[in-house]
Amino acid sequence: MKEKQLVHTEVVRNGERFPLVIVCEDMLDPLNVGSVFRLADAMGVSKIYLTGMSVAPPHRKITKTSRSTEKVVPYTKEESKSSVIAGLKAAGYCLIGLEITSESQSIFDFRFGAFDKIALWVGSENTGISAAVVSELQHCVHIPMQGTNSSMNVVQALGMGVFEAVRQLGEVRKS
Repeated sequence: MKEKQLVHTEVVRNGERFPLVIVCEDMLDPLNVGSVFRLADAMGVSKIYLTGMSVAPPHRKITKTSRSTEKVVPYTKEESKSSVIAGLKAAGYCLIGLEITSESQSIFDFRFGAFDKIALWVGSENTGISAAVVSELQHCVHIPMQGTNSSMNVVQALGMGVFEAVRQLGEVRKS
């Protein structure tokens, strides 16, 4: 068999959405926000919440980086982090922070599939999730680091976290 690279119009999409939302706290770089939209579209994330000082569409750098997926992925800009937390909890979401803490679990050991609805929370590029928000989350997960650095780019980390959550949620749907 001779493989060939598919062009955009040949790629099969199923349009599946998962009971998974992303919450970005104080994400200031529009390139990162645009990347979150592109990731959310690719992985079937239901919605994005931009909280605190996060930049939001319309913004030309977000549009360019997202490849216009900010037009198809639902999102809300809400400055009040506590309002977002309260609303998600009231709607039955399990709030999970992607942050290294004293009690965080590896994303590979955590059972995302045990929850009906998941809100995956990420923090700012420089300081991560605020302590006030961490205290409100039900769980924190981290990516096991092998090198000398203890962190990575927020969108790279989010991509790994979303991939693992979607992988597990997909397995639950199949069973």
